[in-house]
Amino acid sequence: MGLAQQFLAGRSPHRVLVGDEPLDTRFSEALERAVTARAKNEFGLVENAMDEEGALARTQNAYRQQRQAKLEEAQYKEAVEQSAVKAAATDAILGDIFQTKQERLDRYLDNKTKWDKAQTEDSIADMINTQLNREKIASMISNATTAQELAEAEKLWKDYQSNSRNLNSSNIKTETTTAD
Repeated sequence: MGLAQQFLAGRSPHRVLVGDEPLDTRFSEALERAVTARAKNEFGLVENAMDEEGALARTQNAYRQQRQAKLEEAQYKEAVEQSAVKAAATDAILGDIFQTKQERLDRYLDNKTKWDKAQTEDSIADMINTQLNREKIASMISNATTAQELAEAEKLWKDYQSNSRNLNSSNIKTETTTAD
């Protein structure tokens, strides 16, 4: 076993001088330098590994950011398309609600024509029914052979008159309500 090995093992049997200083001092300084160098080397390796891990993490982060940017771009395009569809639908609805004066006039005239035609047809149908009811009652009165048939015809006549008064009064109320 050499002196260095004995020193490391803690079994230095005698003191050896190197120059003016004992060997153990020189050896311990050399050992400290070796330990320091090894620590620096290990630190460098660790630092290099950390740098490599950092570079890998930065690369992965950049890739993740690119994926996120592409996803956000696709979502943005979809949102733009949806907003365009909604805007078109809103314009169509607003076009129906807020019309120009000419469109409103045309629609009013068209509706008025339909309303007048419907009222005319209803009036004609009512007049025909009224005339038929009058003729039916007149026929019953003229063809009555018994007092019971005559009483029945008179009852129908009174019902007809009260119904026509009620219809006329409701028409008047409707006309005054719509005129306001």
